[in-house]
Parts: sequence; structure tokens; C-alpha cells
Amino acid sequence: MSDLTATLIPSLPHSNSTLPLSTTRVPIAPISCWSTGQIPTVLTFPEELDLERLRSAIGLLTSVWPTLAGRFERSPKKDEEWSYDYSFNLTTSSIPLSTQTITIPSHQTFPFANRQIIQPSVNPFVPPLGEGAHVANSDAHLFAIRLTTILPSRSSVLGIVISHIIGDGHIALQIVKHLEGLYLYGEAALPIITKPTFVDHVILPPYDPAWDLPDDTLKGHDLADVGKAYVDAAENSEMVVIELTRAEIANLKAKYGRESGVRLSDQDVLSGWWVGLLERMGEKINTMIYVYNYRHFCISHPSFPSTLPTMAANVAQMRFISLPAHETTSLLPSSTAKLIRETIEKLRSDPDITLPWLSNAAFHIGKACDEGKGQIMVPKEGKVVINSNIRMDWHTSFGFPPHQSTFHTTFSTIRFLRVFQANPCEGEERGERVEVVFSVPKGGANEAVERLVDADRRAWNV
Repeated sequence: MSDLTATLIPSLPHSNSTLPLSTTRVPIAPISCWSTGQIPTVLTFPEELDLERLRSAIGLLTSVWPTLAGRFERSPKKDEEWSYDYSFNLTTSSIPLSTQTITIPSHQTFPFANRQIIQPSVNPFVPPLGEGAHVANSDAHLFAIRLTTILPSRSSVLGIVISHIIGDGHIALQIVKHLEGLYLYGEAALPIITKPTFVDHVILPPYDPAWDLPDDTLKGHDLADVGKAYVDAAENSEMVVIELTRAEIANLKAKYGRESGVRLSDQDVLSGWWVGLLERMGEKINTMIYVYNYRHFCISHPSFPSTLPTMAANVAQMRFISLPAHETTSLLPSSTAKLIRETIEKLRSDPDITLPWLSNAAFHIGKACDEGKGQIMVPKEGKVVINSNIRMDWHTSFGFPPHQSTFHTTFSTIRFLRVFQANPCEGEERGERVEVVFSVPKGGANEAVERLVDADRRAWNV
């Protein structure tokens, strides 16, 4: 049973000190124009949240993040490279807040089937965005919240959604963290919140077709084709969730470090291990599409503004990493991990590599936005996508003990790796376990993965 009720929370005039009070419009750089897609966040709590405190926190949040109450717009551009200028019109529109109650069987104590981060679906806990939120000048809202009360326990589920045009996963996390602080402390939290910045993106060189890569992942596709690609992938694959402890990762890290002779991160070794896992299942991987957050790249170069680390935008991009040819044998996972590490170190330090990479991405993303198209993030055979959140602590407890609250989101597709810190159990520190999530073809592949992982665990323990 549900009694869905919708209300509007008035936004407040922005008080963000990084923007002049007279600001009415914030530009969106072409490289940040991920106009399609959304980022859903679901948080569960053992008791009811205070609705009035939540209402107040939402209003205060808009004073720090004025784009949440704005509208995605575009206007004709004279520049020959792109057809339009994109921006947020800071309209101070109201924020949609919906409430509902849902009854679940008394023997069921949790709104999901398990406590895993990635869920097959987060409905009905996440509200919809405004109709046409991915379309410029549609006057659609880009941010919405839903509070669900679970009966008979009267526990709470908080669903938050932002349009991808607002920002990337890093930005979604900052918004949720700020909402938590404002819920707990009200206006007293405002002076201590790290204010997002909204202007001065990376200054890019003009696009050169010679920088193009032989891959169409960045290029725009008709939205019908985008939807079909995801539906087909979902129908023909099933999700795998592997939990690894920090101790297991440390053992793997030590082993790969000795083999490669370089210092590797936790994610480097997990990525190398995962690519090797797919190859042991019969896949031949020739390209990794790695999603890098470039907020701290080339920090001393004048093209990278000092405010980039706090930029409220999409500041993450895909880097295509070609693997060495290997027709008959699998690559050593440590070699793959080393290649990832060397790639990121070059991007972090060499603007002659980083700027052309970003310029190429900006051209294709901006062009897709101009044409009303979207990207297909379902990698073809021979390719994988690695998009990790291992360093990001998404867990927000809104005043409850950490083990009593959980974080969830959705999206898993074939040959697409996601890594999260697992929801902590009682007596466990945050980050003691990580969840490695991806999808495999239906028809026994899940069981094959489990056997390989079990064998790996035994080897790590030895």
C-alpha cells in the first residue's frame, strides 16, 4: 500500500560565497554536458526521519547548491565547434519532495532483499525527475527527494535523485553529505560546509580529429538505441556481487606489487584481478575504458584552475587503455594493474597527454548534447569499463549508528566493473569490506565466477 503525496519545498536565494549574489546563470562546459542519465541514491534508517527537519534542510541546501533549483538551458552559439552554449538558469524553483508509506510483511525487516549497495531496482523509493530533464529548455526539475515510511516498523527510506547534467558521482556524494549535515545541525552547518564552485573549468585546446580513438563510446547515439542497448544487456546478463576484505586486497596488493615492481593502489590490483577473472572465463579483453576523476590532475598547469577540486560539474572522463596483444595466453593481472597505474600517473602529470584527451572527449560529448543524443556505456566484446567508488565513503547515517543505516544505488551491466565500500555491519569499521559488482552472461557464468573466486581466496589465504 502506498499513499504518495507530492509537495514543493521553496528554495532559498543562494548564499554561496564563490558566486556573486547577482549571478543568474552558470555556464556548463561542453565536457560536462552529460545531459542524459541520472544518479539515484537510496538511504535506509531504522526509525522515522523528522519530516520538518528534512524540509528545512532541503531549503538550506539550495542556498549552497543553487543549480539544484535551476533549469538546464541552451542558447545559440557563434563558435563553430559547438552549436549551443549550455547553462543553468538559477531560477530558484521549488524542490519536489514526495512522501509515502509502504507496508511490507512483518517478518521482513528491510526494504530490500539484502544490504548490497547495487540493487536491481531502487523503485519505488526514488522519485522521477521532471519530464524531459535531459532536454535543454524543457523547464524540468533536475533534483528531487522522496521519503518513504515502512510499515509496520516505521523505518525510513530516503531517495534522492539528481540529473547527470548537475554533476558526477563525486558531486552526488557531496550533495548527500551536505543534506545530512544540514538535517542534523541546521543553519549552524552552513559556515563549515565546503562550498562548491561553479565556474572556471579546464581550458582546452581546439579539438583535433587526429586525437580520435577507434571507439564510439563517447559518440552520441539516438536515445532509442541507447535504451535498447541497456535493455538487451539486462535481459541477457545477471549481476555478480563479490565481497572482499581489506586483508584479502592487501594480500593481492603485495603479490602484484612484487610481480610488477611498482607501487599499486587497491583499485589497481582489483582492476587487474577482475580483468584476469574475465579472461579465465573465456573473454579476451583488448581495451579497458577507465573512468578517471581528473579534479587533481596537472595541478600546477595554468589550464587547470585551482577551484577544479570543488567544481560542481561532471569532472570525470573515460580513458581508453589498450592491452598488449595476447591471443593464446592471458595477461598477468599484475601487468594489467601496472598499466593502469602508469596511465593515471601520466594523466596526472603530463598536460601534453591530458589536454588532448579531454579536448577529444569535450568535442564528442558536446556534439552529442547538441544533437539530443546519448552515450551507450555497454562495452562490446573485448572491451571493459572500470568505474570505481572505492575511495568514496557514501555512507551517511543522519544521526543513527552507522551499522543501522545503509546506502544503495543501481546500475550494473555486462563487462562493467563497479567497486564500493560495503555497508558496515555492527562492530565493523567503514571500509573493512568492499563490494565488487559486475554482470556476466546468463547461463551458468555466475556459478563459474564463484568457483574461480573461491579458488582465488584459498590461494590468498595460503
